Amino acid sequence: MKVAAIIAEYNPVHNGHAWMLREAKRLSGADLVVVLLGANFTERGECAICDMHLRTQMALDIGADLVLALPVHYSTGSAEFFARGAVSILSRLGAVDVLAFGSECADTAILQRFADVLYEEPSEYVEELKDCLKAGMSFPAARSRALAEYMDLSAEEEEILKNPNDILGIEYLKALRSLKVVSVEPLAVERKGGDHNDETVSDYASASAIRSALKERSGLKKLGYTMPGDAFDMLGIWYGNRLPVYTDDFSRVLNAALLKHASEGFESFYDVSKEVADRIALHISGLGSFTHLIELLKTRDVTYSRVMRSLNHIMLDLKKDSVNEYIEHGYSEYVRLLGMRKETAGPVLNLIKKSGEIELISKLSDAHRILSPLGGAMLEEDIFSAHLFNAVVADKFGSPFRNEYREQVIVLS
Repeated sequence: MKVAAIIAEYNPVHNGHAWMLREAKRLSGADLVVVLLGANFTERGECAICDMHLRTQMALDIGADLVLALPVHYSTGSAEFFARGAVSILSRLGAVDVLAFGSECADTAILQRFADVLYEEPSEYVEELKDCLKAGMSFPAARSRALAEYMDLSAEEEEILKNPNDILGIEYLKALRSLKVVSVEPLAVERKGGDHNDETVSDYASASAIRSALKERSGLKKLGYTMPGDAFDMLGIWYGNRLPVYTDDFSRVLNAALLKHASEGFESFYDVSKEVADRIALHISGLGSFTHLIELLKTRDVTYSRVMRSLNHIMLDLKKDSVNEYIEHGYSEYVRLLGMRKETAGPVLNLIKKSGEIELISKLSDAHRILSPLGGAMLEEDIFSAHLFNAVVADKFGSPFRNEYREQVIVLS
């Protein structure tokens, strides 16, 4: 039995995701596909358009055999920590043979070359990077330019370093190497569809375009051919009850968290630099919407996504010391089971239980009897983030609050 894994947010699922899952299975020769799904808050800092249980159903509908939850600590991390947290969990399942990821260039070999240099950080590259930063470039631009100079890249090869999925793919490859994972083979799968920021609604529209269209219910009419049928039907069923959810829906919660912690400062929170902490303190008297505050805080050197992630970590009460302790103790001692295909998931579940080095949590009420105090503390932060998301959803739509302890594993017959 061969198992492929995909790390995804499915925010929401679209035709490109369905195509990529099928291609990953075909190219790898895998019998089963495991999806490690991002939490309700994403790597770019946004909240998800809908909760992870709806997105789990979408993942199963497009062919996933097993869906597991990526803890919020890594789901909301930078690309590097998103990748490391996810790769660590997948490697410890004891069942994954291939890590497939979407890629604009679909060239695993060249992405591996980039990853090796960034992992090894040869002195010549580091000096190039310092020079680019001194010249006033943002860190992402400086890293790209320094890598191009050090590796003597062609213009076409340097363009790869600007592609968001290729950048994340490089981080997966770095993570595999830094964590010394040799049992999992990486596979870059060609990404199909518009760029991440492309707002065009087409057969292979980006998730961004779909989220934008969903801001008005009339936008649903445009999306019928951009998504697999079951996922599209789900949007229609739950529209105005559990979705769509947007960053500014969390403005009041964020403002309350900022005011609560203003006296102690913000540097203790995960991913919050002194510069960002100082800028938050400077603007805290003029709080407004979540996105308005991001615009006030971002600079040339501190990107929109970095600021959004920082604010999320304050809102979710994720502290640097706690997250560093989780990382030092193997990133996560558990992974939560969200969904499965009844007819196919059995073999991979048995393999995880037999060979895995991580606790598989299917029932939250049983988790604390299984986990260490550290693992239990991490899970509580996961549950808090889900409950906060659910509370905002309930408030926005006037719908019942959904308690994570009552959520069942989704089983697709």
